[in-house]
Amino acid sequence: MGIDVGIWRTKGNPFQKPPLPPRLIEWAIKQTKSMTQASMIIGCSYPTFRKWAKYFDLWKPNQSGKGIPKKRIKKTDFSPNT
Repeated sequence: MGIDVGIWRTKGNPFQKPPLPPRLIEWAIKQTKSMTQASMIIGCSYPTFRKWAKYFDLWKPNQSGKGIPKKRIKKTDFSPNT
């Protein structure tokens, strides 16, 4: 029998702290195009966000990076102008 911590019992919660609410995680994921941005919106660290998103089966990373602007590297011409 675990110690009662609000609605979360330490026996049922393997991480010993109250989790991020699943609806908050869902909301943050819908608002952004990346999991990193979603963790920033909530205001928690990325590893904590990832842990709870995986725990609630909400982890769907954007591996291809679609819709996220990338830094453009300006190519310079190194050929001599003679």
